[in-house]
Amino acid sequence: MQMQQHSSVLPTPIAANKFYPPRIKASQAIARHPLISARLQSDQADEKLIVVEAQAGQGKTTLVHQFLKHHHHPYIWYQISDDDRDPVYFLSALLQAFSPHLDDFTSSQLTDIINNSQVGPMDLQGLVTILLNDLETHLDGHWYLVLDDVHLINDARLSVEVLTHLIDASPQSLGFILATRHPLTVTARALRDNPHLIYLDTKDLALGVRDIEQLYHDILNIPISRTQATGIRAVTDGWIMGIVLAAHPLTAEKKKRRVTGMPHFPEAGTDTNILSYFEVEIFSQVPAHLHETFLKLAFLDEIDVSMFSRLGVAEDTRRQLMEMADTNFFIYRLDEVNQTFRFHHLFQDFLQIQARRMLEKSVIDTIHRQAAAHYLANDLIDKALKSLRNAEDYHGMELLLKQHGLTLLARNRTMTILAVLQTIPEGILQEHGWLSFFYGLLAIDTAPGHIMPFLQTARRQFHERGEMFGELMALTQMIYFHFAVTGYYRAGAELLETTRLLLEQSIDQLPPEITIIAARNLAAGYCFFTGDMSTARQYGELSLNLAISKKSKNFQASTRWILGYIGLLSGNRHDVVNQIEASYPLGYDPLVSASNRLILKLLQLTALLMYGAFAVVDKRIEASKARLGQNIVRQTVAAPFIYIFSTITMVSTGRASEAILQIEEGMQVSATAASPHMTSQFLQWRAFARAILGHKEPAIADIEQSANLRETAGSPYYLAQNHALHGATLAILRKFEQAEVLLRQAQHEADAISCPSIVMCALAYRAWIAHEHHNDEDMARLSADLLKLMQTHGYTYFYGWEPTIMGTLLSAAYHRKIEPEFALSCLQSRLLRTPIGADEPLPLLTINILGTFYVGQAGDTSLDITDFSGTQRELLGLLISSPGQSVSQDQIQLTFWPDSDPDKARKAADTLISRFRKTLATSLSAPVKHYLKVEKGYVRLKNVAIDGVLFLALGKKGLHHAGRHQWWQAENMFTEAFSCWHQMKWIEHFRYDQGRCLWGGDYRLDARYLLELGQPPAVPRPV
Repeated sequence: MQMQQHSSVLPTPIAANKFYPPRIKASQAIARHPLISARLQSDQADEKLIVVEAQAGQGKTTLVHQFLKHHHHPYIWYQISDDDRDPVYFLSALLQAFSPHLDDFTSSQLTDIINNSQVGPMDLQGLVTILLNDLETHLDGHWYLVLDDVHLINDARLSVEVLTHLIDASPQSLGFILATRHPLTVTARALRDNPHLIYLDTKDLALGVRDIEQLYHDILNIPISRTQATGIRAVTDGWIMGIVLAAHPLTAEKKKRRVTGMPHFPEAGTDTNILSYFEVEIFSQVPAHLHETFLKLAFLDEIDVSMFSRLGVAEDTRRQLMEMADTNFFIYRLDEVNQTFRFHHLFQDFLQIQARRMLEKSVIDTIHRQAAAHYLANDLIDKALKSLRNAEDYHGMELLLKQHGLTLLARNRTMTILAVLQTIPEGILQEHGWLSFFYGLLAIDTAPGHIMPFLQTARRQFHERGEMFGELMALTQMIYFHFAVTGYYRAGAELLETTRLLLEQSIDQLPPEITIIAARNLAAGYCFFTGDMSTARQYGELSLNLAISKKSKNFQASTRWILGYIGLLSGNRHDVVNQIEASYPLGYDPLVSASNRLILKLLQLTALLMYGAFAVVDKRIEASKARLGQNIVRQTVAAPFIYIFSTITMVSTGRASEAILQIEEGMQVSATAASPHMTSQFLQWRAFARAILGHKEPAIADIEQSANLRETAGSPYYLAQNHALHGATLAILRKFEQAEVLLRQAQHEADAISCPSIVMCALAYRAWIAHEHHNDEDMARLSADLLKLMQTHGYTYFYGWEPTIMGTLLSAAYHRKIEPEFALSCLQSRLLRTPIGADEPLPLLTINILGTFYVGQAGDTSLDITDFSGTQRELLGLLISSPGQSVSQDQIQLTFWPDSDPDKARKAADTLISRFRKTLATSLSAPVKHYLKVEKGYVRLKNVAIDGVLFLALGKKGLHHAGRHQWWQAENMFTEAFSCWHQMKWIEHFRYDQGRCLWGGDYRLDARYLLELGQPPAVPRPV
């Protein structure tokens, strides 16, 4: 007969008895009605949280059960076990716990995720939220969730986080009762400074004198006097287990006897005395022929009768267990059909101690092996693994993980496997290839700096044994480790060719999932480790096609991510956008793990930054930093990159001082920020920023240290980028000769890996060096190469962009008719400047009317609303709302003086325009004629940037993308449009509402409408 399991669509078998309190006959348990009436009154029935923290044997479970029955509270019982140290098992079992009690309760989305997705630490909070949302609609009235033996997960951090969020986010209709032997590590708000928390401890549960009399008279059938009860109370402090151990009715003779003297009771909670009492008073009453059977059964967490034949136990064992359970004899019945039992934990401890004294170790190990065989036959692989560990059968564990390890991973039992492996000494782990491999695979989140030796050991053993499958998996994980954790790209590059050959040789025999992972990691390795974009793309497409055929959204997400980066680094904007658009819905799909959703966001952010969408980048970074409070997110490579991206944005927009502060904060954000790979990037950007500020010596020190770290870390792409920024830094510091050498080297390296963005940086600073040397021919040639390359690949920006230097180069290019239209577009859109004559570029006049009002130059505020008269504001409103910001003088006259004599109106108009011109001139650094032109009967604003006009243009672009279901591009347009608003509040700047004419309605609603369109209707909302 197989172990009774709770029916479920989830992949993890869970014993049904986990969801019921131990079956104790009412006649065998003392009623705690006085305590319930005093501390757990009926008017407290809807309390959010009740904590019962008391020592072993103090009757916690019995009290909780009686409280629920006494007040007729509906409840769900959940017995915490060691299995719950695995947070995914904990969630799976919690989901199943509710089903028998709530009609038609399901959580199809959560079930689907657990069955079909890779659940990682970052997913857990979202999954708890899904469970609670589904649960809330099924709770009728107030329910309690009872969690017994919570102390068993006290040091299981992720499971504690699951429980913490479960309590904090639960609906008011769900209360919690937590029973524990030790203080809780749960940090839920309901436990902190909660005046309504009901807390009972050991003293509260201790039996009083009357309770002891009742126990002896009604339960134990042993008459005692009040004096004797008082003495027992004084000796035991009312400790229930101590009293029961000394007076348990084991035989009919003992039931009839009368207590005539004071027995020696064990002191409260003293293990040594407890075990002595078990030996003398309890175990001696078990039939002698069952002693060895009990000693064997003590090593089982649950005693399943179907295992008896395999274990060779006595035939009457089941009957004996039933009788002992009936008399509450430290054995609990776990089901209704007398199929499953368990010992009281104290009795089990005693029996295990006795077994180790009386039985050979080989006998005990055999018990564990037999249990493992039983569990494996019943598809309880994780229990089989634990049993083999208890038997110290490492060879058996090796075989089990080789055959069933991937099945356990598919069932999301990663933490269970890791917890078992962590109990094995490291020396023994490294003697077994599959144990080493799975430890290295699973410990990457908890001990990333510790796992490479295990992966190397596993790879060596697999190679020596000719296990191609194992060697491929180990190499694949080592590649991922160097990419995602260490940043030692040079070391990772050495693994690629062997991994590629193994994959090609074994691809026909591999499970598709392994091929997907191996091909994806090879794609990442060839992209970042060696810069071989062609080979990287080949393996990325292989991985993606398999992921699509398997309909695995999770694998599609991770593979499209690397294909997107291949496109980014090789300058193929079309590929990048296509991959991001294809993966955009996956970024909101709960079947995609949180870690994969995170890297998709990182890809999007990288693309936005490389294309210079700073307004959108700022919004995304702001949202990302809000997530960095999560410890798990801080452990990922995303954390330092977010700070690097913010730094690049600041440097590129003329905020070098802010950039340095951002770098110094980012270098401390996480352990991953301290790797040579990340530190090199922080230092190269700090050197660049310091050079801009004129801090020569610190800049040189930073860039030289960065270069040394980059040589250690490797990667053709990052080496070329480092050389380019090294050269740019020295160029800014006017060390032109050294800079030229480095820039040429960077250009050559970038050409070799087909990376145009780095070539652009090298060309720009070489052109600037030529400009500073007054070498017009070289400057013109290099500028032409730069601008053509930018246009070819769809760039208006590149890493290393410095506003002053680029203003000089673009203005010179425009005047020399080198790609003049493109140069002008970059000047105006990127730098808010426009070329005039041979002078420095003219700053554009900026007019802001969305949520605030000011007029300035190149984004700097010069004039606010108080500097303009009412009529001048109306004129400005008329100009900005007219097509091309041009209006005829006749229209001005008709607007302001419709009933006046034409000559008088003309004079008034001339006076208004003149005064308006003077107001502008008071704060402009350039002549007002460059901004306000009056000619041929028209008044026109020129060389101007108006936030309202930009908002409209961006909104139209967003709608265009939305109409084509290009949701990412639409979202970016809407976000940038929204960034034009300084506050979402209309301020009446213009009496005649000329500003509103731009929109023909309430544009605040239009803006929000546009933003809502950025979320594709078929995509689930983020978890």
